[in-house]
Parts: sequence; C-alpha cells; structure tokens
Amino acid sequence: MRVYNTVRATVAFAQADMNTWGLANNTGLVLYYDFNEGTGTALNNTVTGAASATHMVAVGSPSWADVKTTTTTTTTTTTTPWSAFKNQKNVIPKTATTVVRGTTSTTSTTIKGATKKIVPAVLRPTVTTIPATLGVNTALRAMLKVDEEKFILKSMTPLTCVAALRFVIATKRGVCRINVARRANGFVLDTFTTKVVKTGTVGTDVVALAAPLTVYFSSGTSNFRTSAAKVIKTAASNAKNASVVFVGGYTGNITTDDVNKTLAEARSAKTRVALQEAGVTATIAVLSFGSSGAVSKGKSASEQNLNRRAVIYIVP
Repeated sequence: MRVYNTVRATVAFAQADMNTWGLANNTGLVLYYDFNEGTGTALNNTVTGAASATHMVAVGSPSWADVKTTTTTTTTTTTTPWSAFKNQKNVIPKTATTVVRGTTSTTSTTIKGATKKIVPAVLRPTVTTIPATLGVNTALRAMLKVDEEKFILKSMTPLTCVAALRFVIATKRGVCRINVARRANGFVLDTFTTKVVKTGTVGTDVVALAAPLTVYFSSGTSNFRTSAAKVIKTAASNAKNASVVFVGGYTGNITTDDVNKTLAEARSAKTRVALQEAGVTATIAVLSFGSSGAVSKGKSASEQNLNRRAVIYIVP
C-alpha cells in the first residue's frame, strides 16, 4: 500500500504501479507498507526516514505470504522528478572511483587515476571493477540479477547516465555517479563514479546499445504525435528479448519546471503503457527530466516540438 502527498500524473501512471512490489515511483511517497514482514505483527513504513509513529501493528495473528512471489505484475519502475537533480553539477573529478566487486574479499586492486572503494560483499555483483570510462550508448551490468530484489542503483547524474534495474546506461559525455542502495529503505551502501566518453570499450559486462528511439508529443499534453505509433511498434519489436527498457520523459523549456516535471512524468508513463500494450514484457524503468536535456533552445513551435519527447533505450 502506497500513500502519496502529490497527485499522480495520470490514471495510466497509477494503474501501471498498482500491482508492483517495492518502492516504485517514489515522487511524493510518504507511506509504503509492503505487508512482507514474514513474522510477528509489525507493519513497517519502509519509506526512507519514516517516523516511527507511521508504523502499524496488525490485529490478531496474521499469516504471511511472500508478496514478491504472489504479485501478479512484476514490472518494477523508478520515477524521479528532475527537480531532485536540477542543482547537480557534472564536474569531472580529478580521480575516478573504482568500486571493487568481490564476494568475500575486503581488499581492492588499484588502477591508475582511480580511488579505492569497497562495495559490501553481500551485493555479489559480477563486475570485478567499475570501468574508468563508459562509452555513450553503452550499458554496464553492475549487479547480478538476483541482487535486484534487495538492492537498487540510483543515478545522481542523470544528465550523463541513468540506472535501470542492475544496469547503468551511459547517455551523454560527462561524469556518471551511481549510488548503490537497499531496496527496502533506500539506505545508500556505496557510491561509484565513472566517466562517460564518446567511445568506450565493450566486453562481458559492458554492452553496446542501439541508438535510442524517440516519440514526440503535442504541446502541453501527453498525447502522442502521429509519428509515435510507428516508433512504438519498432521499439516493441526490438525489445522482445530485452533485459530492461528505459524511458526518459522531456518537455519544452518555455514554462516553469514545476509544470514541466509533471508533464514529463506523464509522457514517460504514457510511453511505458504504450510499450506494454504493444507486447513489451521486460521491466520498463522511467524518469522525468522536465525541461532539462532540451535538444533545441529555439522558441518557435517547430523548435520546441523537438523537446516534447520521450526517449527509449533498450538493453539486450
């Protein structure tokens, strides 16, 4: 059960989350009870920083079932308004952070220009070290699939990279900073930093991505323009065997960000629903960028139409 202090952008947006487990779209989320304690009578509000007064106690002797295995819809989504990042500065640090991913080791190896940093062994990811650089339009597998139930990746620099399940998607040149957090309460366990460059190396844990697909919207709405139908069909076909799909929602840059962040959220949600209706079964992670990331600074209608969009990345 989730309780928000903000209005959900659209009915479709709320419906897409209603059968999911975990801290899904957390914009304005103040109460979240997953009824998955397993024993006892406590029902805990698992929102990060929740006051103890918001926890509840079940009456009687409840019997417990694992919500994660009984939930009918397993799509996991993550939506964050751009306002949470609008003051970020993509300044390239003098040193990059290399996170050593050992299962039991408590020591790390060092690469030139990198800072040692240990990730808790409980994560058991497959990546030995986070690469010092990632190429634009590549995806890094930073955790094992089994880790997704307990841990999440959160991008602190969404202008250059975004997180979707166990993957980090490099989208634009600059610094990429990712937090590794517990899914249950959002507690940050560690942070790693890398640099996104024009061209990077691919390998076992870094895969090249096809160029993102873009759908466009009518001004001030989450209504697709006529060209979107063909793009959605192509994306659905390309995503048949996808590990995850990421959708970023954008707006024009004329009005205020308070308006834009809600509209961009609605556009990303609309795109997600359209992809699901077209047959995409992979998890679709979404993010609202608002007016940030505009591709056109012009004020004419045709120039602003280039900004009114949602961008679709497909990770194989």
